[in-house]
Amino acid sequence: MEYTRIKVTLLSTSLNVKTSFIHILFVEMSIFLVNIVMAFVQKAVARLYEPDKLETLLRDLGKKHYHYGAKQKYVDLIGPQFIIAIQPSLVDRWTEEIHLAWTSLFLNMAYIMKGSMAAEERFKVKKNTT
Repeated sequence: MEYTRIKVTLLSTSLNVKTSFIHILFVEMSIFLVNIVMAFVQKAVARLYEPDKLETLLRDLGKKHYHYGAKQKYVDLIGPQFIIAIQPSLVDRWTEEIHLAWTSLFLNMAYIMKGSMAAEERFKVKKNTT
């Protein structure tokens, strides 16, 4: 993580440096985010038979996303993109049933996360009005 901080600091010090290397930074940040999504999906799949734990995990993730400033409407975009990304590597085993299973997982994940994000917003509004 220290390496990433150094790169970000370096790239933010000079406009010429920033514009020259912005593509590299974008690609590296994209790879970093993909790795985070992949790790989280792995956690979610590991908890499929523990629905209470999965729901807690998703509520916590929704809360974190709210505080990061993420918009609820973007949560719905991850599932379809994930499916598009993994389908080619499973092309010989890909079935409609597998597609529906992944779609259902991501719809459920998005529903819980967005509910948690909405709850955080309601809490913030209530806190600010009292």
